Amino acid sequence: ANLMDVNLMDANLGDANLSGVNLIGARLSGANLSGANLSTTRLQGADLSRANLEGVNLSGFNLSRTNLNETNLQGATLRGVNFQESYLYGANLGQADLQGTDLSDTNLGMANLSGADLSRAYLNRTKLVGANLQGTILQETKLGGANLTDANLSGNDLRTTDFRSRYVSAEKGEKKRTGAEWANLTRANLSNTNLSGANLSGFTLTDVDLSGADLSGADLSEATLEVTLEGADLSHTKLTRANLSELNLSGRNFRGFDLQGTDFSGANLSEADLSETNLHGANLSNTNLSRANLNGATLRDADIRWANLQGARLDGVSLNEAIYNDRTRWPEGFDLSESGAVKKGFWFFSWGPRV
Repeated sequence: ANLMDVNLMDANLGDANLSGVNLIGARLSGANLSGANLSTTRLQGADLSRANLEGVNLSGFNLSRTNLNETNLQGATLRGVNFQESYLYGANLGQADLQGTDLSDTNLGMANLSGADLSRAYLNRTKLVGANLQGTILQETKLGGANLTDANLSGNDLRTTDFRSRYVSAEKGEKKRTGAEWANLTRANLSNTNLSGANLSGFTLTDVDLSGADLSGADLSEATLEVTLEGADLSHTKLTRANLSELNLSGRNFRGFDLQGTDFSGANLSEADLSETNLHGANLSNTNLSRANLNGATLRDADIRWANLQGARLDGVSLNEAIYNDRTRWPEGFDLSESGAVKKGFWFFSWGPRV
């Protein structure tokens, strides 16, 4: 049957047999399609906003540029569906099967994806602002360039989730250029997530909640972290040249870490274990290092102006060419004469790590 562009707004089509029907461009806003037989039904471009499609099977469908705002797709089977450039704002996709589905460039703002299976799905450049992704399966999911501002991903296993997509572009007559698109995770809730071994190098994580997260072995080199790390596991995390300024890292164990060029300016590292660490060229200006353990650490070329080192343990520390000033506070009785540290005036500026 050909029902192209038909008006079926708020219609009750539950359990109806719509197999093979042409509903391209149809107005189905608010319609009840739960339990309907939609095999081989053509729905692309239809208005399905606020429709009830709970539990339906749309595997393999082409729903590109379809209006699914606030649609109920709870528990639906949506494997391999093409949702490119569709609108799914506020849609309910809880417990839905979205394995391998293409959701690139769609709007899933405020959508409920809790418990959904998005393994191997494509969400590159997808808008997920405020979306609920708690308990969502994101194994090998592509999220490069996605906007996850204010999204909730707490408790998820994100070890194989790809937050960065690579692309190749070229203007006519020019050589091909490669680049990468990072996901926007501003104010995202990543508490208690498993990010062990994840590659987040170069990311900017602004106001992100990583409390209780497992970041063991993760690569955060050159990342900018304005995050909450209370209770997070940072064992074996790569932090070279990362920006950790102003963070509360009191009591943290960084023993033996390579922290070359890392920016700790203004951070709280009181009572932290920094023994045997490589802090070559690190920015420790205005850092609270009181009662920290720096035994055997290398601070060559580090900036320790205005740093508080009172009560710190400095046995065997290397301070060769480290710069300090009159405001640097040292442990009581510490002898600077043989340390190799260099005193710089109040108005001396350094422009980034000297590595």
